[in-house]
Amino acid sequence: MADQPYVSFPGLAGNFISTPDVNLLDADTAHLQQSRGKWAGFGVGAPVLGSPIAPVFGDTCGVSVLAGDLTGIQTPSAVSTGILAEPNTEYTISISVAGNSAGSPVGELRVLWFDNANGFLGAGQNDLPYGSDWSRNEITLTSPANTAVCVVRLLSRGHTSGDEMYFDAASFRAGSDPTFVPSLRIVGDLDFGIDQSRADWTGNQIYLLSNWITAAAPFRLITIAPTGNLFATLTINGTERAIGNTTSPTPGRHTIRVTRIKDSGVTSLTVDGSETDGSTLDPDQSVDYSQSSNLSIGNAVGSIVNEGDVYSAWLRDGVDGPIVAQFDAADVGGAT
Repeated sequence: MADQPYVSFPGLAGNFISTPDVNLLDADTAHLQQSRGKWAGFGVGAPVLGSPIAPVFGDTCGVSVLAGDLTGIQTPSAVSTGILAEPNTEYTISISVAGNSAGSPVGELRVLWFDNANGFLGAGQNDLPYGSDWSRNEITLTSPANTAVCVVRLLSRGHTSGDEMYFDAASFRAGSDPTFVPSLRIVGDLDFGIDQSRADWTGNQIYLLSNWITAAAPFRLITIAPTGNLFATLTINGTERAIGNTTSPTPGRHTIRVTRIKDSGVTSLTVDGSETDGSTLDPDQSVDYSQSSNLSIGNAVGSIVNEGDVYSAWLRDGVDGPIVAQFDAADVGGAT
């Protein structure tokens, strides 16, 4: 642990990291599942998670057992669960594909645009042969006027019925810049936190990790003077709700985590794996998110800053779910 890289924050205004910074976000970890529901089967059963080959990211990849030509997977099409998209906007959609077919299969990456009434507006497509090793299928296109929802399909042709198609590291992003900032819209369960060392966890109010808008942020993980007790706030249906503990962590390094189960409303704050507070907050309600505000480490606004050594931070869609945003000091050559 002593040799693990970290980035040191001096506790001065303007010293922070936020989502425009390279390495805070990784395009390959911004899974289409992050806020969009699950992949569904298209002409076949729903895909499963597995590891028939080494995944591009994480421990498993998606596995779809194919039927005839032009079967595969797709994202949900309903406005409430689909990929939200803006009209007249450039988007890049990409996904890694592989399979076990002995033939010469081709993957068709299709993008379909719909309005708020699920009326079809148009589509785009990119074809790419795939084999036993990962290949990257990607398309950049502009959404039509009145677009509200995008549906993504990955279909296969040229295979034999019963062959498997593997898929991983899907992303949907505005523009064509690979260092994009994906949506922070998470409509289900939530998991965020930070791994940090501080000589003193008391003192002035400190914003450890936040998605700041104005006075009411979608979520903030902070400590507050004079006791240094930790607490987190989440804005739900426009109302800020809080959970926290009454004592400050001991000096040194701690992993602080917040999880929330949407259906039950059960929300908890843990320090080094031990729960310090658990509450039921607004069951069946999603946390409000700002797609235009930055996810920040060490700063929210003005002179409210963090001080200490940050090893990592994360935001996941779902408890232990796909990573939407992450920071790892090892990726930026942090001080050791």
